Amino acid sequence: MLRANKARASKAKSPYARPPPRTSVERSIVATTVTTQASPVSSTEPIIPTVTGLHSEAAISVPPRSYVVSHGSLAQSVPLQPVYGTADTQTPVVQTLPTQPTVEPQLHIPTAGTTADSSGSFGCGVVFGDEWSVLAWPESWSQEIRRAITLLELVPIVIVKKKIVSDYIWIIGSSLIYWAQKYAQQRVNSNLGFESHRIIWHGIRGMVWSQLYPTIQKKLKNNNPPTILVIHCGGNDIGNPHSTLKGLQMYMKSTIVNISQLMPKTVIVWSHILPRSNWTLCLSNKDGENWRRINSALATFVVKKACGASIKYPDILIRHVSLFRKDGIHLSDLGNDIFVNSLRNALGLFLSTTDRFYPNTTTSQALSWSNLE
Repeated sequence: MLRANKARASKAKSPYARPPPRTSVERSIVATTVTTQASPVSSTEPIIPTVTGLHSEAAISVPPRSYVVSHGSLAQSVPLQPVYGTADTQTPVVQTLPTQPTVEPQLHIPTAGTTADSSGSFGCGVVFGDEWSVLAWPESWSQEIRRAITLLELVPIVIVKKKIVSDYIWIIGSSLIYWAQKYAQQRVNSNLGFESHRIIWHGIRGMVWSQLYPTIQKKLKNNNPPTILVIHCGGNDIGNPHSTLKGLQMYMKSTIVNISQLMPKTVIVWSHILPRSNWTLCLSNKDGENWRRINSALATFVVKKACGASIKYPDILIRHVSLFRKDGIHLSDLGNDIFVNSLRNALGLFLSTTDRFYPNTTTSQALSWSNLE
């Protein structure tokens, strides 16, 4: 039966009954409670929203949030969770892993004239093998300059595994030098066994005397002057129809003077022109041997005027056919063996003694380094 005006008395207690409407203050409190439960809150100090005024809309004050990241959460890659910060919150201390002690090379500091600045800097360091060496800063530099260089690391440390070789020997010449270098690389050593000096070979096949000075100028653009310069050139100019023996001699002497002025501290060594059985520019071999007398004139000039030295090859003679190739110009393996060994012995003599001539003779021994200076 339908009742139009009266409701059943027990309907309010039914589980299906509609709840009574809420006020605006109750709706605000419920909304705030739901929001705070969505984010984890510190269990020590729960935040309770405060309500001011019963007849006005609720004003809820929420403290500012802060994100605190613990070291353990980073290690476990846990995403950050917002929590309400408190005044008693402590920042976790991150513990560092123990490091193993490093072994440094022994430091050798020069005691004379070295003073450290406020940062403890004496100079720049270089490692030779397993030992340190220190190049002290100039005494004229102030502490501010030394400290700035030290802190900014403007001077790098150079690691040196091998001994630095700053002295060079240049051997420049025609195709005979070219093939001598090939032989030395295969049989002996391109450095001819020297450890204190490095040998630089520069052989140009078909080289004539006019190419000598430009070649040296070109090499000096990217290299320092050598300690010793061995010149083995001029054989391809013997018998030149555009010149005479005297004219060629004067031209070669003027070039030697220019080279000595270009490299005043370099010892110029004249390497004698070898004999040939085929002088292509001469009418006969006898004529070519006559031109080869220029050797004695150039050797004397280099030693006396340029303070140089001279290398002669008495064992290489034209009658020893086995020392030459079939063309009668270039040396065979046996001839290159004598030629390279003579170069090595002569350079060793010039570096260790005051002799200026190789091989030693009664005449050349009278002309020594000390006598000519």
